[in-house]
Amino acid sequence: MVTPMELTYQKMEKDEKAEEYLQKKLDRFGELLPEVSTVRAVITFHDKRNSYTVSLMINVPGGVIRAEEHGSDLHATIDKVADLLEQRVKRYRSRQTEWRGEKTWRHVEVPEEEYPETPDVVDYVPNVKTLNRYRSDRPISTGEAIETMELLGAPCYLFRDSKSNKWAVVYSVEENVYGITYTSDEKH
Repeated sequence: MVTPMELTYQKMEKDEKAEEYLQKKLDRFGELLPEVSTVRAVITFHDKRNSYTVSLMINVPGGVIRAEEHGSDLHATIDKVADLLEQRVKRYRSRQTEWRGEKTWRHVEVPEEEYPETPDVVDYVPNVKTLNRYRSDRPISTGEAIETMELLGAPCYLFRDSKSNKWAVVYSVEENVYGITYTSDEKH
């Protein structure tokens, strides 16, 4: 089944061979996600690094699945991003009952005393990276927020918690370990 694609090139000319190659890779998603109407793709060339970035985004019922990869060889980068997107699509499909609300999202609470102590840091100047602004305005569970963050390939995700109705940020600590920070009720 052919999956329609909206392809945008940034800082480079149209590349017919790359477009055909990417379309061939995306056609396998037609069977995995028959409800998908279009895959948005962006191929960017970075002149200074002589490398490419390929990003793919699919709107699915209940959210968005996104994958992005970087590399010096365009076809190899397309292979990597298509494989990553396939992993995320399969993860999304395996959680269909949760996405439809038929089953609650599962997560395990870690007691506060098990958190490692944060060392004091003096004269620390952080490097700040602006992230894409993904968030959900409707209240969702922590489990759904984690899944959404993973499907977007983002390191964190802002959401309104369905239990507390507070804004929260869920973030990846390490593989399959997540943290969450809630807003305070205090006025400053």
